[in-house]
Amino acid sequence: RGSDADGHPGHEGAPCPHGPSGGRNVIRVMARRRRPAASAPADGLLELDEDYAQVLSLLDRRTAFRSILERLPDEAGIDVAWIGELDGSGSVQLGHTVRVRTDVVDGLIVPPGVGLAGRVMQTGRPQWVTDYSVGAGLIRPFSAEAEREGVKGMIAVPLVHAGRRLGILYGAHRAETSYGDVAVRTLEVAAARAANAAVVAERARHSAEVAVHEERRRLALQLHDTVGAMLFTIG
Repeated sequence: RGSDADGHPGHEGAPCPHGPSGGRNVIRVMARRRRPAASAPADGLLELDEDYAQVLSLLDRRTAFRSILERLPDEAGIDVAWIGELDGSGSVQLGHTVRVRTDVVDGLIVPPGVGLAGRVMQTGRPQWVTDYSVGAGLIRPFSAEAEREGVKGMIAVPLVHAGRRLGILYGAHRAETSYGDVAVRTLEVAAARAANAAVVAERARHSAEVAVHEERRRLALQLHDTVGAMLFTIG
């Protein structure tokens, strides 16, 4: 047995709680013991952020589009496919390309009333051309891009859900092509699936955002209450 700074006996090898240094050690031990209670809500917030990021990746409409487009060339007998998304101005932004040779299509903006997109938006029905570069009566500002990608025959089908226009599904061939009823119907079914997937992803994402907001609020309140209780105890 040894003694502390005030002469009180203590266990050998262990600081006695009655001396100045022993008191500081007791406070440190108490803090370490209390820390898990306060850190649990904080850890929960970090885990929630990680889980939220993972959920959003699953609810991303791009993932849904990709899963539909990747098998579409084999299903419809086309060479290339992509989707154009309608923005608030009425323009269509092209992207989500599959089986392309270049990146010239990704990111192109088709103004309202231009090209096959303009026809589809005007009529609400599928439109196609045997050769995009010489399409009769077609305003085609992207002939150079079509030539660089090496596509000629092209078909465009509207993406619509409950009367709401979301964009356009495109299919293309690297040779002059006429599109019969079977090909058109296959693309219409794929377009319907893509539109449904986009809406489901949008709604699920919104629900996830609401749920995460509520959970973050609950954990933040729990953290506040826990820290407040600790400060009251220490004081």
